[in-house]
Amino acid sequence: SRGTDRGAGRNAGDAGRGAGEATPGGAANIPIGQEDHSQTGTNSQADTRDVRELAAAVLVQTQQNAQILQITRDHQLFQQQQRETVHEDAGLNSFLKGKPPQFGGDFDPEGAEKWLQEMEKIFSFTHCRENRRVGYATFMLTGDAEAWWRGKHRLLEDEGKEITWILFKEEFLGKYFPKLCRKEKEREFNNLRQGLMTVGEYTRKFESLLKYSEFYRLHPSEEWMCEKYQDGLKYDIQRAVLPLHIVHFGELTERCLELEGFDNKKGQHGSGGPIRNNNNKVNINRGQGGRTHQGSGSYQRSAPYHNQDARRLMLKCFSCGGAHLNRDCPNKDIGTCFRCGQKGHFLKDCPQGRNQQT
Repeated sequence: SRGTDRGAGRNAGDAGRGAGEATPGGAANIPIGQEDHSQTGTNSQADTRDVRELAAAVLVQTQQNAQILQITRDHQLFQQQQRETVHEDAGLNSFLKGKPPQFGGDFDPEGAEKWLQEMEKIFSFTHCRENRRVGYATFMLTGDAEAWWRGKHRLLEDEGKEITWILFKEEFLGKYFPKLCRKEKEREFNNLRQGLMTVGEYTRKFESLLKYSEFYRLHPSEEWMCEKYQDGLKYDIQRAVLPLHIVHFGELTERCLELEGFDNKKGQHGSGGPIRNNNNKVNINRGQGGRTHQGSGSYQRSAPYHNQDARRLMLKCFSCGGAHLNRDCPNKDIGTCFRCGQKGHFLKDCPQGRNQQT
């Protein structure tokens, strides 16, 4: 029948296709799609392997570069430490060449302050680094001062404080120049007067105590400094400089020195000073009521007293004993006998003399 023929033909075609697809080696049984997936997997595995190898190579190179960089940094650090060591040795030698004084911890507030000032002077001259100053300064502490700093250093480290030169100065002055002593110095400055001091001595004292003035530390002013200086001057000098309204301290002290020198010259010559008369002779007045010196032709004696009453007390008449010269005696015409002492005649007319002759 017709259906049977179509079925037989389909079976024969399938058999023919199967026979035609057969290949040597039995490869005819592998589907085409399955063969493509196998090849893709193989390529993917190869790519993954290459990436891993490349990453490993990069990692190795990175590690090598890091090692090289670390070696370079270590070498640079070593060289820097070497330079710092050399510089530190040079700095210490320069510091010691300045002959810094030692400090043993004796209670001497002014001595402690001077020690700090000496340290800073050497640091400035040697250009010492800020981070080396504490070490250099504490190297000069001895005895009780050294023991104090060891304990204080541990306490500051435990508190986590950075030990700078400023902090060291605060701790040092707090120990050896306490606030009470500074207040006493400030009172001394506020009460400073020239008194018996010269202008030079007063100026040095004023300048040495000025740093203890809290007002000056908070409000530094040269004009205030001049006013304070003038307040302590002697009255004569103060009266002379106040009207000048000087606001520069150097100029003020210079004027005071000039005035002091003028007063000294005035004291040597007296209130009137040397006087030259018309004969080019100098009379030196040594003060009111005093006598003047007369040399061999160079000086002339002046009137010993200006007071006429006092002058009369110094005079005595040889005739009558009155307070006047003999030439001014009102009884000079009467005369006095030197033999009998009677008035009214002279020696040649004395009656006693005539009686003796008789």
